[in-house]
Parts: sequence; structure tokens; C-alpha cells
Amino acid sequence: MADNFRIDFNQFPQGLARSSRENWANRPYAYSRVNTDENGIGGEADWGCEQAEPVRDGDQAAIGMWQRFRRLPGKTVLLGLSVLLLIVVGVSVTIPAAVSNNSSPLLSASQCQAKLIVMRNAETPKNKTTLDPLGQHRAEYLAKCSVHRSPALPWGVPDVLVAMKSNESNASYDSLLPLATSLKKDVIQLGEEIEALQKKLEEEVKCGQTVVVSSSADAISELLNILSPPNNFLYPEWPAACDAAAFTEPEWVGGSKCYDMLFSIPLSRADASVSKRWSASWMEVFQQGFGGTADSECKEDLESMEDKAKEAKKKKGGDAKQSDDAKGSQVNLPLQVQMAMKQVHTAMLSAISEVEETKEEKKLAGASAEEEEEEE
Repeated sequence: MADNFRIDFNQFPQGLARSSRENWANRPYAYSRVNTDENGIGGEADWGCEQAEPVRDGDQAAIGMWQRFRRLPGKTVLLGLSVLLLIVVGVSVTIPAAVSNNSSPLLSASQCQAKLIVMRNAETPKNKTTLDPLGQHRAEYLAKCSVHRSPALPWGVPDVLVAMKSNESNASYDSLLPLATSLKKDVIQLGEEIEALQKKLEEEVKCGQTVVVSSSADAISELLNILSPPNNFLYPEWPAACDAAAFTEPEWVGGSKCYDMLFSIPLSRADASVSKRWSASWMEVFQQGFGGTADSECKEDLESMEDKAKEAKKKKGGDAKQSDDAKGSQVNLPLQVQMAMKQVHTAMLSAISEVEETKEEKKLAGASAEEEEEEE
């Protein structure tokens, strides 16, 4: 008597040729088995089948893809998922990297581009009317470290300087004054109204130029909200601290101690004759690298690209020398290893010998005790 049942492809008789099983993988069949023994076991040739029901064309591809996916080894599936993850990570890293290299993948080649560098005014006393001595040192440091190409200023020297000053304070203007003096440029002075800054950007900034804006922390947060770069959500409010690697803000600095941060925002517009309004692209965050004094070395993201290249070349040469020294030190290494191994081997033999002697002594002592008992 024949056994009748439905079975999916994973239960298909393994004795059939692989090509036959793959050709039939996507179609449901009803299977029957005849000529079984008393235990219900039949040979591979005893299987017969017929198509149970038609499969719609729309389901055929889905069933085939699912069956092929199920046949993949676990390691292959994990490898595929890993590759997909690497692609996603690569894209997330490429976007800001491309922006820092003077262009954005979000912008077409025909678009006019500019860069907006936004910085907080330097440190001020409690009345915030001007800069304190530490803030003056920072302003002079910025003047010295903003006259060359750097990661924060990849296009080189700034073209336009803007100070968004409040009625009570000149700190934003004073923060840019040493740089303006060094570049022999005027500082455009505006209030903290963002609309006035947008209008000035449309009027003053040209394609390929870099504009540096100095303002208070509160005005910068409002500016970012209005410009709305795609990743603005990462900075909903001004950070409490952002110290440079070589300098920590002193305790007496009130409020937020974050003065070392720079925002770099790529700007674009399709055609100035149609619209002068700039659109913000992917925002990057940089460190000034201020070391606490006006003569601090230009570090971190204001370090000269030429100096970085020289340092990398020097480091590469040092690594090569260390590699050569390491190769030279390996000449005597085998002999030293042999001597150490010999000492370890000798110690192990000594320990083994002591253990064997102890065992032998215990064995002899046990035998003597047995003999004494027998005599008694």
C-alpha cells in the first residue's frame, strides 16, 4: 500500500541528481512511495511525484529566491550581511569625508559652492563686553593659524569675516580683529538677527569663497536651526565643553566652557542669477587646537596641511627605522630563545625527578607498612 503526502523541497529525496532537485525546487508536488517493506522504508527509486497545483508567476520568483536563500550555508549568509554592513558604513563615512575635500556628494558639479565657518566668540569676563586675556590669546592664535590650508580651512585663507555682535558686547568683533588685521580685511558687523546674516551672505559671498562668522553660542544655535544642515539634529544645543587636546578651560570660565569648536557648513546655490539664497549641506565639526597662549602651535584641525604631510613623512621614516632596528635585533634572538628554553627544560626535568622520587618514597613506605602488618 502506497504512502501519500505533501512534501516541500527540503524533504526531497537526496538520492536524486542535484540538477533535478534544483529544477523542481520551486514547484509544490504531491509525493507517493510504493514497494515499501514492513517498516515503511522504500528505496530512492521508489519515489514518484506529480504536480499538485499550479504556481502563480508572481509567486514563482519569490519561492525560488527563498529556496535558494535557504540553501546558502550559514557562513555565506553572514558574509553577505557583513559586506552589506561595510557598504552602509562606507557610505556614512564617505559623505562627511567628501564634504571636507571641498565638495559634497549631495551637490552637483554645476552648483556654485562656498564654505561657512561658524565659531563662538573667544572667552570673555563676566560682563561679556569684550575679551578677557585668555580670549585675547585665543583670538591671536586664530589669526596665526587661519592663514594656511588646514582640515578646517581646506580652501585656505578666509575671504569674508562677519561678526554677529549684540548691543552690549564687542566680543565677536574682537575675536576676529587680529585675523582681519593680519589679512588686511574689514570685519562686517551685524546684529544677531539671522535674517540680516542670510542677506549679507547672499550679497557678499561668491562661489569658491570661505566666510568666517563669529557669534555668541545662543545665536549660533539659532543660525544652525535656520540653515538646517542635514545633520543639525546632532547639535540641538551648544555643548557644555569641547576642550582642545592640549588645553582645558579653567574653572573660572562661567557658563558653557565650549570655545574650541568650529562648525564647517558647505553652502550651495544652483544659479546666482535665478536665486542668491544659499542652501546648507552636510555639516562638519572641527577643533581649533588652542593651547592656552597666543604663541601655541597650530594643532588639531588648524594645523597646516603641509606640516601634517611633513609630520606623516617623518613618522613614516621613523617607523621604517624602527623596523630596520627590529630586524637587526632579531639576529641574536634565536640564541637567546635557545638558552631560555634550555633553562626551562632543565628546571622541568628537575621538577619531574623530584616528583618521581617522592612517589617512589611513598611507595616504599607503603610496602614497608604492609610488611610490618603481615609480620604482626
